[in-house]
Amino acid sequence: MEPKLIDHLFRHHSGKMVSVLTRIFGLKHLEIIEDAVQDTFIKASISWRNKQPEYPEAWLTQAAKNRVLDIFRKLKTERKHLPNINQGTDAIAINDLFLDSEIEDAQLRMIFTACHPKLDARDRISFALKTVSGFSIKEISSALLTKEYTIKNACCGREKLFSNRI
Repeated sequence: MEPKLIDHLFRHHSGKMVSVLTRIFGLKHLEIIEDAVQDTFIKASISWRNKQPEYPEAWLTQAAKNRVLDIFRKLKTERKHLPNINQGTDAIAINDLFLDSEIEDAQLRMIFTACHPKLDARDRISFALKTVSGFSIKEISSALLTKEYTIKNACCGREKLFSNRI
């Protein structure tokens, strides 16, 4: 398996995956979704060494969805032991949300979210480049001629804003 394929798929497919999963699970779970997508690409780089699937994009999308659901199950279990934690989802019908038209709609919603006026202009750019386009914090900071720390804070700070329901 060629590492360039994983890199190519990450660049061109991760934003779609994050957008669709955010539409399904909600913006308040964006960090979990981004982690699940990254975990999926790591898993692909390991499991595709000998043989890659016939439809890699479908494999990645299904695996990311399953990873998010696994994380929510884990959170639900933890919530039973820690009753003050109130997060997670129980059951979601999502197969229809992975149609091409739904993916495009979810990406458009994510772009509008990135353009929300409550976000600082530089934060909007950072958020869009990271979430929708799949750029790393290092790449964003280089493009914006800013320190990685600043971009990391901008990208992480948006969760507080979004958790207060824009």
